[in-house]
Amino acid sequence: MAHKTIRRIYWSIALIPFLFGAAFIESAIVFWNWLFYFVICIFCAEKFEKKAITNLQNFIYRIKSAKGAGIELQALHDQATTLSHSQKHEDALRIAVKALSIAEETAGPNHLDVARTLNLLCRLQINRRQYQAAELYARRSLRIVESVLGWDHPEVRFALKNLSDCHVRQGQYSASLALLIRAHEITKSIGGIPFVQIIIAIGQNYKLQENWQLSETWLKNALEILNNEPLPSRNVWNALVYENLADIY
Repeated sequence: MAHKTIRRIYWSIALIPFLFGAAFIESAIVFWNWLFYFVICIFCAEKFEKKAITNLQNFIYRIKSAKGAGIELQALHDQATTLSHSQKHEDALRIAVKALSIAEETAGPNHLDVARTLNLLCRLQINRRQYQAAELYARRSLRIVESVLGWDHPEVRFALKNLSDCHVRQGQYSASLALLIRAHEITKSIGGIPFVQIIIAIGQNYKLQENWQLSETWLKNALEILNNEPLPSRNVWNALVYENLADIY
């Protein structure tokens, strides 16, 4: 169907100048000139038609490949996450690297699927205590998401949080806090658990800096939100807040 549509378009283009010229034919010479031009147009249209059909076929192939790759990619993400939870960090990393290769090959180096896989790799490297390697993944993910979605898109928070974790694990608390404050501004519009997670992380950051007063303020803020909103897994997050408050007191 698509091939027939392309053929009609190019033949129409070829016919337009011929029909226009035929309307103003005054002599045989003009007629033969326009006929020659018509033949040239047909020849060009045929070449462009073949190229257009090839491009269309390639485009359809890429869509189908990306769809199939997306399913495979998610399966690899889930597999790597499961392995990581089972403390099989090396196996998880190997699966995640394979996922990154597939994402880059099918979607391109600056696609959101690549950014999400980089976030996964960052978490896995943090679990392996390879913080510098994790930071490189987080920075690349952040660049991709910012360029595709904008600096204030909600999805930016994942890369910001990961990069912040890389800094805090290396004792770089101020750099970590700056990223969390930015993530806090982004998640205000979302609310819910993503917002609470960032607030708790800020409270934990101040606790590590031994700024007990600010840490308590942020943690109590998180507790207030948890107590006033019917959020999923609220008890888990409540327990985390109380645990951090106990450390302060």
